[in-house]
Amino acid sequence: MTGLRLLPHVRSLTPYPPGRPISEVAREFGLDQRAVIKLASNENPHGCPPGVSGALQRQTETTALYPDFDCFSLREALSNHLDVPPDHVLPGAGSSDLIQLAARAYLGPGLKAIVPQYSVVAHAGAALSVGADVVTVPCKTWQPDLDAMVEAVDLDTRLLYLASPNNPTGAMVAVAELERFVERLPDHVLLVLDQAYDEFLPSEERPSLHRLRRLRSTLLVLRSFSKIYGLAGLRVGYGIATPPS
Repeated sequence: MTGLRLLPHVRSLTPYPPGRPISEVAREFGLDQRAVIKLASNENPHGCPPGVSGALQRQTETTALYPDFDCFSLREALSNHLDVPPDHVLPGAGSSDLIQLAARAYLGPGLKAIVPQYSVVAHAGAALSVGADVVTVPCKTWQPDLDAMVEAVDLDTRLLYLASPNNPTGAMVAVAELERFVERLPDHVLLVLDQAYDEFLPSEERPSLHRLRRLRSTLLVLRSFSKIYGLAGLRVGYGIATPPS
């Protein structure tokens, strides 16, 4: 197998350092697990809602069976909750899965993705994993420089990743600024708007999903059950987008 070689862009990737489990840290330092508080992964300290625990227990009888690949029930529930058509909902193994899928669908060698400085590493990592170039736009006082991001777009740009609120800095884009940005981006760029922490915002600071979708068709909005719903261990996230024609 000496002739088998990793692709150069894969070899150049830096592995993502995940937050260590509490049990591992407790073993290393001889600590009581109950005395360890983990902050590295933004896990919900309150856990999942009480009703969810009962629902999970009822599902243990079906764990020997493969799930519905189409996620029909989840898509229908999200469709009703969000008031969007079911085929506009794309479930994934956490929003990180969809970050990667967007890169695999639209990027490759010779194409570009744009990310703001201080973005979660998964955004740039997804683009680099498929051989695309990543353009990192410096922030202004920790805030994404939206004007500079628009100016960075060229004919080779296919994706722009933007998280609001941002992980790990917590910076957020005001609703009016986000709407102007959504309108200004050229149509050949897919805006991947990562809203994994959107539910933590006051209602008046949360952008309207329907208005954003009216302003832009090439938009993929990402949401997660990991954070506000305390279901990180289940790896469930979803995207909202208009299917390509």
